[in-house]
Amino acid sequence: MSQNLSGIFNSFAGKEISVVERVSYYKYDGHEIPLTSVSPVENEPTLKALKTEAAKAGLSLRVWFPGTVGTMDYRTDRLNVHVSKEADGKYRIQNNFNIG
Repeated sequence: MSQNLSGIFNSFAGKEISVVERVSYYKYDGHEIPLTSVSPVENEPTLKALKTEAAKAGLSLRVWFPGTVGTMDYRTDRLNVHVSKEADGKYRIQNNFNIG
């Protein structure tokens, strides 16, 4: 892609994402270990807008939340967006957009 990803998508960096956190527990060596999974709320507006912008640039969207497991395949038509949980407990889009 010849366009600068940061120039296109930086307006989304730092924006808060509404998510659902689910905690499940698994047992290991006699201890219960919490495992938190994160997913966006249905029709999350910021991600919806980001998906629209990605489509305008000819890209699909893949969102990486903390703990996301995904494939290592590389696709030149896919924008990777990383979301992190900040110190205030809110999830925000990070400013490291990449193709893959």
